[in-house]
Amino acid sequence: MITTRSVFYYDTEVTVDNNAINFIEPDADNVELLASVETGIYSLTDFAGVITTALNAVSVNTYAVTVDRNTRQLTITADGNFQLLFGTGSQTALDLAELMGFDAADTTSDTSHTGANGAGSEWKPQAFLQDFLDPEDNSNFIFPSVNK
Repeated sequence: MITTRSVFYYDTEVTVDNNAINFIEPDADNVELLASVETGIYSLTDFAGVITTALNAVSVNTYAVTVDRNTRQLTITADGNFQLLFGTGSQTALDLAELMGFDAADTTSDTSHTGANGAGSEWKPQAFLQDFLDPEDNSNFIFPSVNK
């Protein structure tokens, strides 16, 4: 029997108007880098994956983006220090900060950053999903009276 409600995560649409992540890596001469996330509509898990791909494509560090499914918060970790430039980067008008759950402000230099808010949106149905019933176990109609 299913005893927990399902949760559906949605509304992570990356467009050309919100696909930029400006950041710097102090160990790589503090040059501003631009990660461009591929446009599309993503599940929360896939969204973390495309951010990881975009960051790793232009950086010296190796990045991983994880999702806390209870809070919908994204955490970006790297093997070296980095700073997200959501407040002062050259692409702040096109940045992905809000959709990722981050504030529109620069972060401090560190190896890990977690968004302050949940990414995307969630929907929780009021009713529990039903258990699966094999078609062979379905009951047939029973007619309690006989027609003559």
